[in-house]
This record gives sequence, structure tokens and C-alpha cells, in this order.
Amino acid sequence: MTSSVHNATLPLEISRVAVPLRNAVAFLMLGGASLMLMAVFFFVRQPQILMRDDVRMMLQELSGGTLLFVVLLSYPHFVWSYRFAYQQGFAFIKRHSWQLIAYPLVVTGLLALCVLSWNYPVSNFPILRSIESAFQSVGISLNWSLYKGAGQLLFAGLLIAQVIMSGHHYCMQAFGVALAGGEEHGYKLTNSQKKILRVNLYALWAMNLLSGFAFLAILNNRTFAYHSFQLPAPLSLASYTFFAITFALVVFKVILPQKKVPPFQAAIPILAIWIWLQPFIQPYGYQFLVVPIAHGAQNLFFAYKVELNNFDPSRKLDKSAGGKLLFLVLLSVATMAIGYISFHTIPVMLDKARLIADLTPNFFFLAAFILISTHHYILDSVVWRHDSRARIVLQPTKTAV
Repeated sequence: MTSSVHNATLPLEISRVAVPLRNAVAFLMLGGASLMLMAVFFFVRQPQILMRDDVRMMLQELSGGTLLFVVLLSYPHFVWSYRFAYQQGFAFIKRHSWQLIAYPLVVTGLLALCVLSWNYPVSNFPILRSIESAFQSVGISLNWSLYKGAGQLLFAGLLIAQVIMSGHHYCMQAFGVALAGGEEHGYKLTNSQKKILRVNLYALWAMNLLSGFAFLAILNNRTFAYHSFQLPAPLSLASYTFFAITFALVVFKVILPQKKVPPFQAAIPILAIWIWLQPFIQPYGYQFLVVPIAHGAQNLFFAYKVELNNFDPSRKLDKSAGGKLLFLVLLSVATMAIGYISFHTIPVMLDKARLIADLTPNFFFLAAFILISTHHYILDSVVWRHDSRARIVLQPTKTAV
């Protein structure tokens, strides 16, 4: 009798442990971990803290472990977008041929053009100087003439394009994640409220764009230097004002009318993106290293949900919970390996070979980053459309995260 009672209560005990654990994982992956790291960064940046030997040693250890988190959380989410895009059949690929076929060919061609014109003088293109002078007359310094070659200028432009696209991608992913998390927990927004939130995120993106991306100077070396553009101060102030207005609208038109606290599944993604892209307090390395990893974790949270909802109906392992777990583990390891080889092993090997002596020593590493990351942004715009199986399999899901 005692044994039967114990067996009957066992599932309830497991549930009591599983739900908080699941919520903790969701909190961390949806952006909570990055918010905690920002608090740590903000604390240790104080001079009296930063100068301590134990703190500097801790920061050195953390920076040394960055690659581990990149392999675990960032690289896989890129690979998963390729899986979700290219494993939906020829009809899907043909329907979205621009995003899946044409785009990577165009970017590859531009990167090849960078190589061919790496040291070709910028001064040989009078139109570039004319454009630079025209912008200079209205207080915008493009600094194009500071580059040693047209290929280097184009390469810098591709880096800026990657950052611009990433900001939009981060904002729209946070928007989608927040809406999905809110709706799963009974926190639904009206169409007008969704528009207000979307405009707020576009205002955040614009505010980030006008920062000039000076942090890209971290890539500078003896053969390549990034020269950030300079914008008039009133333009930046206008973006701050616009964001403040949209922020107030979010508070008074979106949050307060709900008359209840939003679930963390809806609140954390928005709070996180506000912190990620705001230009006011950006500890060294946070936006360049921490934010992409946190974004990858957020993306993986939904990638796992798609897989658990049977993205590939031909799989036979989904009949058991153990089979699902085994498949997910093996798939995760495969995405980590493919991501590491694509982002790190092959590009670094090509850079070390010094096939073209005049190129910046990390050209192929950065080229792979530009190509794969921007293509991932384009792929995600397709993967989460209404005609994509990745989105369709999530529609019946009603269980709380």
C-alpha cells in the first residue's frame, strides 16, 4: 500500500521540480542571463573594483571561456536556421530562391571584389570623394578617404551592413519571442499595441545605428583599420527623444492597459533587447561578444521547441521521450561541430596559409562571419513565415514554457 502511494505521488514530485527548472532555463535563455552579465559588467567597471587582482583574474578567465559559449550557443543557432530553411523541400527553396540561393552568391561576389580591389586606391573613384564631400557639408563625416584601398572600404561597408542587419534581426526576434511567450501565458496584445511595440524596437534600432559602431575598431591591425563615421549630435539626440516617446507609449498604451504584470516569457526578451542595443552604457566587449551569444541562446530556445514538435515527420525516434532526447543531443553536437568548422577551423586555416599577403590577417575569418551571419538573418526572415514548417509545428503547442 505504501509503495503504491509512493508511486502515485512520484509524477507529482517530478512535476514540482521540472516546472521551476524549465522556467529557470527559459529565463536564462530568453535573455535573463545577459541581463545578469550586464549587472556584473556594470559592477566590475568601477575603478575600485576593476583594479583588484582577483577581479582582473576573473575577467581574464571569463574572456578565455568566451569561445566555449560561442560554440555552445552561438554557432549552433546559425546552423539550425540552415536546417530549417533547406530541409523543407525543393518547393520551399524555389519559392524563396532569392533568400536561399541568390543572396549568398551576391555576398560571396562582393567579398571576392574586396580581395581583387584590396589596395586599389580610393582616390581613383572621384564619385566616392564627391559623395563624402556632400555628406560632409551637412555635418556627416563618412571618412571613406581614410581607407588605404577600395577593397578595404567595401569590406568595412560589409561589416557595417552586418551590424545594421543584426540590430534589426535582434529586435524582430525579441518582438516575436515576446509575443509568442505572452500569448502562451494569456498575455495577448491588440494589433495597435503590437504596432506600438514594433515602432519602439525600430526606434531602439535607429538609436543604435546612429552610434557609429566605433566598437568595430577592435578589429584594427596593421593592414586594416575601421574608421567610424561621425554624425551630427542633434541627430543622435533626436533618436534618443524618439525612443523615449515610444518607450512612454509602450508603458502607457501597452503595459498599463493590461492591468497585470507580463509573464517573464514576454517581458525578459524586450527588456534584454533594450539593454543590448542602448548606446549609453556599453561595457567593453558586451555588444560585440555577449549580445550575439545571448541572441543565439534565445534563438536556440525556439529551435529546440520546433524539433520537439516534430519538425521532421520522417523521424522514427520521436515515439519515445528517450528517443527525442537522444536525437536532440546528437543534433546539438552536430550543429556545434559544423558551426565551429564553418566559422573557425576553415577560415583560420585559410588566414594562416596567407594565400594573399596583402589581406588583413583575419580576412577569411571575418568574411565567413559576414557571409554566414547575414545569410542567417535572411534565412530567419523566411523560416518563421506562415508557410514554413518550423512555424507551423509550433501552432498547436498550448503548453506553458
